[in-house]
Amino acid sequence: TSGLVLSKRKKRKLMAEERKKAGGGGGALLPLGDTARGLVLRVEYDGRLFAGSQKQLDARTVQEELETGFQRLTGEECTAGSSSRTDAGVHALDNVFLIKTKVDAPLATIVAGLNTRLPEDLVVARAAWA
Repeated sequence: TSGLVLSKRKKRKLMAEERKKAGGGGGALLPLGDTARGLVLRVEYDGRLFAGSQKQLDARTVQEELETGFQRLTGEECTAGSSSRTDAGVHALDNVFLIKTKVDAPLATIVAGLNTRLPEDLVVARAAWA
């Protein structure tokens, strides 16, 4: 592999750690606060199976996968805005997305939890509050 994706073994380990922290149950793991703020996600992906980064009808995209993974993690619907776009089949080592969220959790917890809910060809490398 090119280092763009988590190995299956590492993803399974992260998922098990998240389930253990959450008491073994599924669903939303992170608490929500009262005020929305910007969450900046720096992502890497292998674009071979994506129809690009921006959401499209009837096509698999990076934006849609991020939004779906975030909703699975938090229970909160969101829109992931991007600083740029990539075309179908294009890889990225540092594409930036912004999500407005009420999540109130440490960044490391958000990154680890989100990565366990994303497909193997998409990884959140790091996050920051805007």
